[in-house]
Amino acid sequence: MSLFLSHITTLEQFMKRFFLSLLLLVAVLQCAIAQSDKPVTLSVYPASQNVASLIRPINKKLLPYQKHITSKSLIDLLGFIDTEIDKAIPSPTDDALFYVSEQNRSMVQSLLNLAKEKGLYDTTHYQLLLSRSPSDKDLYDLHVIDLKSPVAIPTLSITDARCDKSSDGNPVFQLSLTRDAAIAFTKLTYQEVDNNIVVLLDGKFLATMFVNSGVSTTEIEIPNEMGVVKAEEIVRRLKSTAVKEAPLKPLYRPQYVIGDTLTYRFTARKEEGKQTESHIFRFIPRLVNEKMTRIECIEDTLHAANEKEMREYEEVFQKIIDYTCDRLRKCHIMIETDLSTHTAVSTLMNSKTLVKEIEEYLIENAALFGASKEEMQEAAKQMAEELLKEVSADFTGDNMARRLPELEVMTAMDYFFSEGQTQGTCYFPCAKNLVDYTIAQANEGLVITLKTKDKDSDTEERYIYHIDKQGLIQRLEYQWIVKQEATEKDKGMSDVEAYGYLIERTN
Repeated sequence: MSLFLSHITTLEQFMKRFFLSLLLLVAVLQCAIAQSDKPVTLSVYPASQNVASLIRPINKKLLPYQKHITSKSLIDLLGFIDTEIDKAIPSPTDDALFYVSEQNRSMVQSLLNLAKEKGLYDTTHYQLLLSRSPSDKDLYDLHVIDLKSPVAIPTLSITDARCDKSSDGNPVFQLSLTRDAAIAFTKLTYQEVDNNIVVLLDGKFLATMFVNSGVSTTEIEIPNEMGVVKAEEIVRRLKSTAVKEAPLKPLYRPQYVIGDTLTYRFTARKEEGKQTESHIFRFIPRLVNEKMTRIECIEDTLHAANEKEMREYEEVFQKIIDYTCDRLRKCHIMIETDLSTHTAVSTLMNSKTLVKEIEEYLIENAALFGASKEEMQEAAKQMAEELLKEVSADFTGDNMARRLPELEVMTAMDYFFSEGQTQGTCYFPCAKNLVDYTIAQANEGLVITLKTKDKDSDTEERYIYHIDKQGLIQRLEYQWIVKQEATEKDKGMSDVEAYGYLIERTN
């Protein structure tokens, strides 16, 4: 009996220990979950472009304090890649890129911590940190970020975060930005072209990106160099800081509504000795929603800018060029505008039909080109495709803004401004530049003026939109002018002729 009771006591003690351990485990898990769900701060800063000029004085100031860490100087523990790679430079230039070997990482980190502790540099202006190099796992990159940059984003607001893959298949964090965050990120990237930007999570390194060009979008991708489990934890933490953004309240109604047909007249500024260029175009909305518009454009005079140059070919080719240009004038253009980036892409409608018509013309008139019908049948399709590519190049793709600017300037303004905006700086895709904008009330409605602010350029672009009380673009004035200070500096600039055009709604 005593033995039996002893067994019961042992079992009770075991159960107590088991449940106690279980409760502790639950508590730890809850703490971990709470920690992972705790709101975090996402920040984006430009990398300093004069790292060496900061490291040199830190290196010198550290020497009296660092004996307990290492006898080597900070610079001696660093490797560097100099921009002047064609020169044998014994010491780094200001814009050199620094890295640390795995062997020296611990010592370098200790020296950086010591420099911060002793106040050997302005910690309110700069932050120094290391991250494992994405190109070599045995190396660490040294980042010096500019906390006081005018385009720095101390808090990047997001509406969602997820793990995804980029177009080239690499893991990324995909972030949905608020409208204000998207504007700030655009300014940052445009200002920091050809420089690195560093993304921090609660002040700790998350990722770095090289800026090839300005980015204007509400969806961004950040490199993900971590494992799946760690990345998912980061996403959970990011989601905890996501905000629910209020629906956009546009400054004026959308320009394009299914069922409408809007007619405009384009008039270019008259150039000396040249006939004034003027034509009518119509916009017919085919698809309209909050994400994109698809507009059919019908031009009353449509020809390629290089038509004159093409006519300098041998006389035998003029007939097919004439035929192609004539058929081209009967074609329409489809303009698709992404309203998250406000960028437009134009394509020629029914291009396959046009190629077929040119192909048939070539075969039917093979004798004019010194070939038999059998010979022409083998080459006609390729010739037709190449010919169409040449004559349509000026109003599709990247050239459309030069030949037919209305394809972009008239479709980029939907959902571009919201209620309450009066002035500021933003990226304007038509100018492919940052612009200062002002929005003023007028008797007829609104006047929105956008001016490029590239201080390094001798010229300035101005876009002046007149929005009527119905919320429709009544008139657009475009001006390309030489700045006054440029003419004062260089008298030759005074001979550069200004350019401009006017677009007016006729219905």
